[in-house]
Amino acid sequence: MAERRMFSKRIIESARFLRMPASSRLLYFDLGMRADDDGVVEAYTVIRATGATEDDFKILVAKNFLKILNEDLVSYITDWSENNRIRPDRKIDSIYKGLLIQVLPDVELVEKRERADYKTSKITYSVQNVDEKAVNTEQKNLSCMDWTTNGQPKDNQRTTNGRHRIGKDRIGKSSIGEGSVEGGRTNKFVLCEADASRIIHSWNNLGISSVKSISNNRLTLVKARIAEHGLDAFLEAIKNINECPFLLGRNEKGWVITFDWFIKPSNFAKVLEGNYRPRVTQSVIQQTASSNFIERKNDIDAETLQKVAKKFGVSKDDE
Repeated sequence: MAERRMFSKRIIESARFLRMPASSRLLYFDLGMRADDDGVVEAYTVIRATGATEDDFKILVAKNFLKILNEDLVSYITDWSENNRIRPDRKIDSIYKGLLIQVLPDVELVEKRERADYKTSKITYSVQNVDEKAVNTEQKNLSCMDWTTNGQPKDNQRTTNGRHRIGKDRIGKSSIGEGSVEGGRTNKFVLCEADASRIIHSWNNLGISSVKSISNNRLTLVKARIAEHGLDAFLEAIKNINECPFLLGRNEKGWVITFDWFIKPSNFAKVLEGNYRPRVTQSVIQQTASSNFIERKNDIDAETLQKVAKKFGVSKDDE
């Protein structure tokens, strides 16, 4: 159910609405904010929660702003379709939909449709099983939930009853939906089973501690790293481990990298950037420079040496 509701100025600025007491008008807004996507609201609960009176409720019914559906004061807001237009692929049907149609058979409701910003697709990938005698390639098919690239709905977003303005807060960062991954943000990235299998297969090829599954907190961290750097960079970081003897146990304590250590933000960045690769020592640099100098000296021909010697007044006897 939506967290935001709208109210048509054509309704709330009409004489029929403005002639009601202020308490009744306020109750109308409270009922509208708590109504479901079909415009049905449990009025008794709202009355108790807001401190309104049943007289305020009766005035709304008498003015035809509400239709009572049962004795528990479950009610329908008659101007709901004027106030709000719910996208069919975002709509959640009311739990009182059957009751609403039974009491008001001519009511116009938005029919729920399939979401348009993701689709289910089939993915085929290969897994190589390596043993001492042969390499067997196995084809597997997986179902994967993919987010579409354009996010366009299958229905027409434009309303037919006038322009509905979106508040400025919808344009801010809160609408990005980065999710509760790390630091209180929300991450809507979906890790396909096929991609998870590729990650597990690449890691297990290192020949260290094996990974059998990616779930719970581990899944959260993996999704965060892929959302930040991309899947290709994630797989590249795993390959970089093979070039880092320190991470493979060649250190004083014999410590070996683990998958859970690898996927932490700071650790992952260091591995990806190659910070654990062996460093070139100063002695190796000096030996390389000396070798290059000797090679360059031997490349100088006799004629050039004679010119240099003549310039500085050095004879062959001096040499």
